[in-house]
Amino acid sequence: INNDEWQIEEKGKDELKDKAKETLKNNNGEMYFGELTQKLHSVIINDPKPFRKEVKILLHNLLYYTEKLEMDEITIDRPNYSQRIRLNLKV
Repeated sequence: INNDEWQIEEKGKDELKDKAKETLKNNNGEMYFGELTQKLHSVIINDPKPFRKEVKILLHNLLYYTEKLEMDEITIDRPNYSQRIRLNLKV
């Protein structure tokens, strides 16, 4: 994936990060990309509400930088096709 295709205005990234962590905690600390995108879209309260594609782009960017910065808080792997995002509760 060319990261230029995924660039979008960065507003809402802090809200998305907080909501992503909260959503993971509320789902046994593990979700797949599509499921997490759907849940995040339903809990974001911006007015106007972002399009699903915008949520996917913001989540993709967040996960990309999480991997690049080797953050211990979240583990991202791909056991099959979809990305699995796991919250490391021990950190």
